[in-house]
Amino acid sequence: MSSFFRSVGLSLDGGDFKAMNLKFIPLMFVVISTVRMWPSTALAKVLVDAVRSNVTEHVVHFALFYLFVIWYLLNWGYMISVTLTKPGGYPNSAPRAYKAEGAIYRVKCSIENTFESMVCFIIAVIICDKVADDKAQELITSWAVLVMLTRTIYPGESACLVGASSYSG
Repeated sequence: MSSFFRSVGLSLDGGDFKAMNLKFIPLMFVVISTVRMWPSTALAKVLVDAVRSNVTEHVVHFALFYLFVIWYLLNWGYMISVTLTKPGGYPNSAPRAYKAEGAIYRVKCSIENTFESMVCFIIAVIICDKVADDKAQELITSWAVLVMLTRTIYPGESACLVGASSYSG
């Protein structure tokens, strides 16, 4: 998805303040429209029902666990990518000092972004779980599935970049 936005010129990367604001407004419109319309879509209903019938009735709690698994797998993918591409392997003695570049840097950023969004998601879920009525719980459940879907697509795209462009073995 992010590659699509970059290909049509809607990336916030580079540019001055004016250019970035001109790109930011359409991006926010797309995001807000998607979030607003998502609970009423057939795809949302199918995915929520699939999680409820195949995994657990507690979709929101499963979404929290799912985000943690995505974050954990991305971390392992990052370490394996660095091990395969960096002379000397993964710098376990000073991992923060290592400066990733290219596609591996994108995966590192994706890991950090996933972790940051996971913290915000946990706070939102806890608050909403305590104060929401049944109708609001359905909206929260639907949005939790949307978060799972987008967090699968975005980091997955970064991981595919590493697989395609960085492996030198």
